[in-house]
Amino acid sequence: GALNTVLLITGSWCVARAVQAVRRDAVQAGARWLLGALVCGGGFVVVKLAEYAGKAQAWADMGDDTFYMLYFMLTGFHFLHVVVGMIAIVYLWWRTRRGAYGRHDCHALETGAAFWHMVDLLWIVLFPGLAIIVTAAVGLAAAGEQNLLNLFSPFAPQFLKYDSPFHIAAQLTVW
Repeated sequence: GALNTVLLITGSWCVARAVQAVRRDAVQAGARWLLGALVCGGGFVVVKLAEYAGKAQAWADMGDDTFYMLYFMLTGFHFLHVVVGMIAIVYLWWRTRRGAYGRHDCHALETGAAFWHMVDLLWIVLFPGLAIIVTAAVGLAAAGEQNLLNLFSPFAPQFLKYDSPFHIAAQLTVW
């Protein structure tokens, strides 16, 4: 998760630099910054696909676990937006290289940058939010607070619903 966060924030920095360059009519520099954003987005996609592949068997074993379904739906929805953002950046890169944008007009480039930044912001909220749910559930389970843990029940991974903190610790290494 932390590597993905670094990749997305770096990609946003590249997009912001591209917009700045194009506003100065440094169009080729702007195009190179857009390529940097694409590399970062591609890195995110590769890391996320590797994560999904690694967890595929665990998800199959979990069956109808609400947490894993929620996790996959939220991160999968974000993943799709990253891919759409990358497609938009490819289009913007192509148009930038052809001179379509510059000091005279960079509205479409700014719009694409805003979309990329919103995808980045979504991850910055989503990643810690999922971590907080897991951390809170683990803490409650380890403390034996079954009544409070039941509040998290729909969102907590199945393995947190066992009584033994040792069982939880063993399962966390899988997650």
